Amino acid sequence: MEQLVKECASRAGLPEPARFSGHSLRAGLATAAAEQEAQLHDIMRQTRHKSTEVARRYLRTRDRWCNNVTEKLFRRRQSDT
Repeated sequence: MEQLVKECASRAGLPEPARFSGHSLRAGLATAAAEQEAQLHDIMRQTRHKSTEVARRYLRTRDRWCNNVTEKLFRRRQSDT
């Protein structure tokens, strides 16, 4: 599996294909699902995580301003005025 993922990353022209693994796919799925506002328990069912603590480690932040609570607070305050 690991070699297949690395080979596909290389063919796709991704930088540093040796850094990709099966773990990358699982983390990517969990991150993309969370960005689409999937519930953690649904993500865990798909990724087969038993522990929420471990599952949360799979969620990556691609864009720090996406779903950023500070940005949402400022947006809300501006619309209140």
